[in-house]
Amino acid sequence: MRKYIYKYLRLSLEDENEVESNSITNQRQIIENHLSTIVEMANMPSVEVVDDGHTGTNFNRPGMKQLLDAVRRGEVACIIVKDLSRFGRKFLEVSKYLEQLFPYLGIRFIAVGDGYDSDNHKGTTAGLDISVRNMLNALYSKKVSSFETFLL
Repeated sequence: MRKYIYKYLRLSLEDENEVESNSITNQRQIIENHLSTIVEMANMPSVEVVDDGHTGTNFNRPGMKQLLDAVRRGEVACIIVKDLSRFGRKFLEVSKYLEQLFPYLGIRFIAVGDGYDSDNHKGTTAGLDISVRNMLNALYSKKVSSFETFLL
């Protein structure tokens, strides 16, 4: 079976006010630039999946469903995102994928902005810094949600 690099990009409505680096266009450029530095992936086919306007607080997103369906079919060699918050903002679920499912299936996971590449952690956990970043991403979404509720 042919394996692909899956480039996953996400922008939620809440992120629209953030700096330009979180735009879909800039996420794409960051991912492409990083991929160009990985020699072993130079000739590997890729698929881009975009969830524009979807929150990261759940995994019920069209693009994420497409990505996870490809994972189930065994088509994914690597998933690359701009940073962990683009993949998801739900601590336990993101941890489950990073620490259990993807390593078990041999899927490489790269979060460019967080400096994380699962190839550097084979046989170990992602490390405390990645867990803390993942937790902060989850807390950020709760903070934004609480603030929006307060304004209404």
